[in-house]
This record gives sequence, structure tokens and C-alpha cells, in this order.
Amino acid sequence: MTSKIVILSLAGITAAMAADIRIVEEIAAKVNGDIITRGELEQQRKEFEQALKGQGLTGPKLQEALREKSASALMDQIDQLLLVQKAKDLTINVDPEVTRELAQMQVQAKITDPDKFREYIREGTGMTYEDYRDRMKRQYLAQRVIWQEVGRSVNITEPEAQKYYEEHKAEFVRKQQVFLSLILISTEGSPDDHRRNADLLRRACQRFA
Repeated sequence: MTSKIVILSLAGITAAMAADIRIVEEIAAKVNGDIITRGELEQQRKEFEQALKGQGLTGPKLQEALREKSASALMDQIDQLLLVQKAKDLTINVDPEVTRELAQMQVQAKITDPDKFREYIREGTGMTYEDYRDRMKRQYLAQRVIWQEVGRSVNITEPEAQKYYEEHKAEFVRKQQVFLSLILISTEGSPDDHRRNADLLRRACQRFA
């Protein structure tokens, strides 16, 4: 009798745990073992929107410009991630530059308290300090790889190296294998949510067809 009660109790706990399952994150792309999440793409979309509004765009013009920028967001993220992976292979370290940049931001904001500066970053970007620093680091790594890979063979300035990379991007970062997926941790959500997820995956796959 005692054993039966224990088994029933465990079954009840398992059922209760299953009932609490929620979608934690969705994976938009997997690049050589690293992932890009839907959350990262959504954050980028918000930044696009804020920047476009800052240019004075509103209404239909804003939405059209936002669609154009959002359409290439996933590929841009993949390109950057491949460059970051290349930076690891080249053992490139940009931590001092990132630390110096953040310190300059803190000085310019006239904030001496580290905790208040972290809150300042969160309020200004919608990201945690750690996530913001990580994104800054990825940007620095990508730029360093572009400069090192392009600039080492020709005597050009860094902006020129960046321009050359943009025009020959496929030669640098798209030869490696990229796996796309969309993973849902649960089946909760409205039919509209599911259609939106399916559309995202279909559009992503079409870019690699």
C-alpha cells in the first residue's frame, strides 16, 4: 500500500510539472553548433523600428522599410555568427576594446555607480548589461575578422575592407554548413502563433534553397 501511494504521488508530480511547460525560446537557426534565437531577431526588429522612427518614417513607409530590413535580419545574424566563429579559430581577443568602450559610455553618461550603469543600459537598449556586452563583443570580433582577412592581402583602410567584405560576403562566411530549425518546447499558442512560426521557417529555408 505504501509503495502504491508513492507511485501515485510521483505520477501526480510528473503530471503537474508537465502542465507547467511553457515555450522558453525558439531557435531560428543553428550555425555549426551555435544558435540564433527568435528572441534575438525580435530584438533586432525593435532596434530597426526605433532607428527608422528616428529618421522620421511613420505609417506605411515605416512598415515597408521595416519589412525590408527584417527580411535580411536572419542572414545578417548568420553572417555575423560565422565571423565570430572564425575569430575563435584565429584566437582574436577583443575584450580590452569592449571594456574600454563600455567605460567610455559610462563616463559620457556621468554614472559612477556600476549597478546604475547596468540599469541605464537596460533602459536604453531593452537588453541586460551582459547581453549588451556580448553583442558588442560579437560586433568587434566580426569587424576584426573582416579587417584581418581582407586587409592583410591589400593595403586599404578599414572602411574599404568593410565595403569589400559586403560586396564579397559569400566568399567569406557562407561556404560553411548552416542548419536551420524552429523548435517549440510546447504546443501551446494560438493558430496564428503556429502559422507565424511556420512562415518564419519557410522564409528562412527559402533563403538557402
